[in-house]
Amino acid sequence: MTIFWLIIAIFCVVWYFTMTIYVGIRGFFDIQEMLLALKSDKKSSSSEKNF
Repeated sequence: MTIFWLIIAIFCVVWYFTMTIYVGIRGFFDIQEMLLALKSDKKSSSSEKNF
């Protein structure tokens, strides 16, 4: 029975680290995309004010 709980614990730790890394990578790319969108909005709004 101890082996069963050891396998379950290892599985949970591996799953936790996998999800943490996955969310971190996806979050990085989402933030990068949002910053690029804000940058392009800032450029387009500043060029509209020049008219």
